[in-house]
Amino acid sequence: MKNSLLRDNFQKEIDLDKFFAFSLIFLIISIFLPVKPLSNNFENLHIISERSISFFATIFIIIVGSLKKRIFYLQTSKRLIQLFILNFSYSVLVELLIHKYNIINIYYIAYFLNITLLISLIRMIYQNKRLILICINSYILCTFICSLNIIYQFINLESRLSRLSFMSWNENEIAIAICMGISFIIYKIMNESFNKKQYIFYSIISAFNALAILFTGTRSAILTLFIISILTIVNLLKENKFSLSKQNNYFMKRLLFLSNIIFLSSLIIVLNNFFLKIDIIRSSGILILGGRLNIWKEALNSIFESPLFGKGFVSLNNHIISPGRLLGLPHNYFIENFYIAGLFSFFLSLIIGSLLIIKCKSNNSFNLNNIILILPIFIAANFLNISQFRLIWFCLAIFISLIDLNQKKMTLYSNELK
Repeated sequence: MKNSLLRDNFQKEIDLDKFFAFSLIFLIISIFLPVKPLSNNFENLHIISERSISFFATIFIIIVGSLKKRIFYLQTSKRLIQLFILNFSYSVLVELLIHKYNIINIYYIAYFLNITLLISLIRMIYQNKRLILICINSYILCTFICSLNIIYQFINLESRLSRLSFMSWNENEIAIAICMGISFIIYKIMNESFNKKQYIFYSIISAFNALAILFTGTRSAILTLFIISILTIVNLLKENKFSLSKQNNYFMKRLLFLSNIIFLSSLIIVLNNFFLKIDIIRSSGILILGGRLNIWKEALNSIFESPLFGKGFVSLNNHIISPGRLLGLPHNYFIENFYIAGLFSFFLSLIIGSLLIIKCKSNNSFNLNNIILILPIFIAANFLNISQFRLIWFCLAIFISLIDLNQKKMTLYSNELK
């Protein structure tokens, strides 16, 4: 009788995992299929999300995530989730009680959905390697399809004077999304055993992804790609554990090392030629971060008029920086928190960033594989509006779950040695 109950429970868990797997694949595909918004007005409640397909998928995942039984997080992850909730709740309270603004707008709805999605995703995939790999593999495949589309556009352009994107994606966001795909590939190569065919397959995807990032003309993503390449080379040089039994693995890692050197040596030549051909240089200039420095400066100058509680989201969205131009979200998560809710929210966001860096540590030293994984997320936090960028919250859930999975394995292994 007892064995029968155990068998039934085990079968239920397998069926639930299959349901989770299909749900996660549906979410990933929906996020990569954006629909152009009808309006850019954050007060317009008819625009629930810039990507309306993923809005319904997000609601579905939030409901599905509640089916998972109670889980026990590692301490750092538990603190991260609590801080995200605290930071959002504090911003809402400040907006309501101090600034007396209406919080029923697209900014807070999308922000709330993204944080809830983060928690639901972690609940679904936490300590489940199979589901984590399904997420990663599906994500990599989606970025490859996006890259092929961008390269196809480039080949068929009569003029090379425009930045390229995928469907109605913003160029900056799709470039960072593709960059995250490269980080996942490198993480898989450095942590799993592949045969030569698999390695060649992933190398081809990485090459196409890197090329697509260049064609988007997104400087933050190109910078991220450059740093990832350097970290990969350093990581490979640090490894001195190769043996005859791991010759195949050694071949693949050596090939990855050489491909990164080739990429780095050719990147400057490609960039020098490519950026001269796209209109982004003429409009904003590569040396001024696409106008972000001016936005950050304007936002910070305004913040210091009311640093304790900030000035609220409505003030941010209506702040005029020049005739006919509003400030809007400042393309920086930390400045955004500072402006909307003041010093306490700013410090909370810094603590969140610090905890994410701490999660990159392994055996009291920083693991370069983990840093490669988190780097696109950090770049996005400093150069994009991640509170509204659903894909970053998805990648953050994978990062937290994947790192905790590996840390738990190491803890169990060290306990066995004792």
